[in-house]
Amino acid sequence: MPNMIPSNESEYKLVKIPYTKEQILKIFKRYDKNGDGQLSKAELKEAFAELGAIWPAFRAWDGRRHADDNGDGFISIDKELDKLVDYAVGLGYTISRLIRFVNFSVRSFEESQLGVSYFEESQSSKMTKPIVERRSLGSSTQSASVYAFN
Repeated sequence: MPNMIPSNESEYKLVKIPYTKEQILKIFKRYDKNGDGQLSKAELKEAFAELGAIWPAFRAWDGRRHADDNGDGFISIDKELDKLVDYAVGLGYTISRLIRFVNFSVRSFEESQLGVSYFEESQSSKMTKPIVERRSLGSSTQSASVYAFN
């Protein structure tokens, strides 16, 4: 059974995570305040402000320019929203989060034909698979790191 050894490492990091297409789609749909199935310039401006646009009015104008196929001044949620979402994704908006990482280690030993391998798996409170693998085979040591966020 592996031993869990808590470490004293704890730190805060500001992490910028890109919005996904689905998240941006939900934001735009949420700003159809009057439920008419289309986004007005004012509704687009508010949505782009939530995404973090420096000039939301400009982004609303430019977004309509990219996605308003019929030229009526509105973005139809059924017909034109996908083009607007693609435009917004291309702008690279991110979510900034201050995350506290608390690490602990799980250690185990494994025997194989090549000798004894030492594995150390580090876990963190906000990461799904941070792994550090160390293999000692004779005089050489190899290590690799993989990190994946929730």
